[in-house]
Amino acid sequence: MGIAALVLGIIAMVIGWTGFGFIPGVIALVLGLIAFIKKKDKKGLVGAILGVVGSLTYFLTLLICSSILSSVSDSDSYATVPQTPTTQTTTPQTTTSYDIEGTSDIDVDELIGDIFGSDDKEDKKDKKDKEDEEEGKVKKNKDGKKFYEGDVVEGKNFRVTYLSKGVHTNTNQFVEIKPNMKIVYVEVEVENISNSDKIVASTSFDVYADGYECEWYCNLDEDLSATLSAGRKAKGKAFYIVPNDAKEIEFEFSDDPWSSKKIVLVYQE
Repeated sequence: MGIAALVLGIIAMVIGWTGFGFIPGVIALVLGLIAFIKKKDKKGLVGAILGVVGSLTYFLTLLICSSILSSVSDSDSYATVPQTPTTQTTTPQTTTSYDIEGTSDIDVDELIGDIFGSDDKEDKKDKKDKEDEEEGKVKKNKDGKKFYEGDVVEGKNFRVTYLSKGVHTNTNQFVEIKPNMKIVYVEVEVENISNSDKIVASTSFDVYADGYECEWYCNLDEDLSATLSAGRKAKGKAFYIVPNDAKEIEFEFSDDPWSSKKIVLVYQE
């Protein structure tokens, strides 16, 4: 009985998709269950499972075919929808005119862009940044860009105004300055433009003289040190010890502790 159920189950699997596998599938199920329950014949159990799968194959085939036919019918109905005739209207074309007599006022880059349809966003952005710099507006911090006294620089979390710079006379009796060294500082105004509290200090700077890291100098009376709420500002100085003959001194302000991007302020004599 178990072997008969197995054979019928296989037949049901093979011809199940045609619809003729339903009857052998049911017989295989009945015989298989009887063989397994009474004699614990595993062949009967396998035959019963194959019989069920074979019987269901027909219904699954019907479902797939019905779905395909429905999709084809829907696409045909869309394709045969009559198109409502539309009346074409001609829109007058507008052209950009240029005053030839006032050529001194024409922006050549803009003129070429209008003629050839240029839409280079990066070029336009760079041009806008240059215009802002010429007008003394806030400058955006970029990788590799350096800023100078009087500049206002906006990073991710802070807007930094480079107020002044200078040389400081040693007033800290606990610090000895070597003859070939000097103390320099930059004075800044820092505004928190983020949405959360931020800490700023003179130690927020990393300072390099001709590429070499410099030592921080403690001057508690004037050091930059504050915890700023969103939208709040603070003024202060950052003091560092550099060689007297240093040719290039750069104060790198850490705008975001999770990023390597710095606001670079150049110290010039």
